[in-house]
Amino acid sequence: MDEDGIYKRIGEFVVCFQFVENKLREIGQYILDPQRKIWPPKALRKESSDHLADNVAKLYDENLHRCSLPAVYELELRTEFRDLITRFHALRKARNRFLHSAYVELKARGEIQALLV
Repeated sequence: MDEDGIYKRIGEFVVCFQFVENKLREIGQYILDPQRKIWPPKALRKESSDHLADNVAKLYDENLHRCSLPAVYELELRTEFRDLITRFHALRKARNRFLHSAYVELKARGEIQALLV
């Protein structure tokens, strides 16, 4: 068993999640201030990932009409963004499970044989 590899993968997952979370925050900040008049952006900086996703989804939904897209494209984009937010919430829950779970190492002969979550 490669417990270091397992912990490394958890760390990689967390870093990737933070990257996606930051991109979501940037989308929300861009919707709120497309001209970047306030720098650095202060909006959405202290939101939990749960509230961030919901707030950005709401901002997206409320402001997409400003792009003046044909209705069929607007509907498609709304649906795709909602799907992305749903997938983000699933990743958020997985991340929380990984980070907030108790790991028990089963050892035999001084070596780790298994990890229990």
